[in-house]
Amino acid sequence: MRLKNRKGLQLLLVIAFLLVASEIASRGYEDFYRGKMLHAKIKNPHGTGSHRLMSDKVFHLNVSGSPIEINLNSHGMNWHEIDHDKARKRIAIVGDSFTLGCWSSTYKSSFAGVFESMLDQSEFEVLNFGVGGYGYDDIELQISEDILAYEPDIVILASYDGNDFRDTYLGLNKYKIINNDFVWNDDVLKEKIPEQYLPQKKHSVIERLSIVRNVRTLLDPIKKGELFDELTIDSSFLAENFWSQKEYPELAVEARDLSLHTLTSILEKLQKSGVQFAIVSLPYKEQIYVDSVENSIYSIDYPQLYVEEFAKSNSIPYLDVLPALRNYVRSHDEPIFHKYSNALNDTGHRVIGEQIALWAKNNVIN
Repeated sequence: MRLKNRKGLQLLLVIAFLLVASEIASRGYEDFYRGKMLHAKIKNPHGTGSHRLMSDKVFHLNVSGSPIEINLNSHGMNWHEIDHDKARKRIAIVGDSFTLGCWSSTYKSSFAGVFESMLDQSEFEVLNFGVGGYGYDDIELQISEDILAYEPDIVILASYDGNDFRDTYLGLNKYKIINNDFVWNDDVLKEKIPEQYLPQKKHSVIERLSIVRNVRTLLDPIKKGELFDELTIDSSFLAENFWSQKEYPELAVEARDLSLHTLTSILEKLQKSGVQFAIVSLPYKEQIYVDSVENSIYSIDYPQLYVEEFAKSNSIPYLDVLPALRNYVRSHDEPIFHKYSNALNDTGHRVIGEQIALWAKNNVIN
């Protein structure tokens, strides 16, 4: 009897060891594909809220097994070195982490870099002011405090469908900078988002296991970058597909209206300085891979349709790269995102950069 009990205990210990080892391995696998974060954020030195990037730093990251270099120049841009003094026409690109270049292998491979490479560089100079975590309000502040001093002739705002309305609504203090990266400011989330629009908390131990998350990822066509049938709208204000629902709840309407008001303010600032304004809309991953473009609940034309209407009503050149990306993934057996990631790879950046260059030459650059 004692022998049976001992063998049973040994079996339980072996099972426990295998579970722990599997969880450790799963977390390592998760970290490998998620990649290291870019610990390069600093508080806005002007002391007016928001954040900026470090200067004169080079970071080497690994995302989904791909080496990534972030080259922050002396002006805090993921870009080649530039002179502050203007020598030719300047095109400033503003936006969030996608504009920054997440995660192109180098700044040259980012859509901003591809765009610059397709211009006559003896006539035009491109400046990339993209910063991760930015909403329209961060961009407006950046334009006032930093960008106008570079005397740009054109500002192209790369608007991200997945979270720019959200980030603008949450304001300039939505993040806390800790160890040169940002985390959500929980006080802001609690103040601005009703509980029913916050992500559902995972209460069970099983739901919090990395190995469970990874199994779900391996089975999830969205994470794998495969075509799937329809969007399922998430009730969380923080979710990307929340913004593709046709009937916005009151909170989303408030965020949308504030965002459009902020775009108006940006336009007025640029017009006052004699700077041309243009807008490019960048889709989130699900908009690209979903087969059904709409049903009674959602349309993949949202939220960018609101931005497009704003642009048209103000005679602002506008480009939505969603059609080009949807066409590309259906006609090429080649991923445009890093594996199991919402971050663009070099191919995705190239397609976007080429589209922006063709559009800009015909509609923006005079």
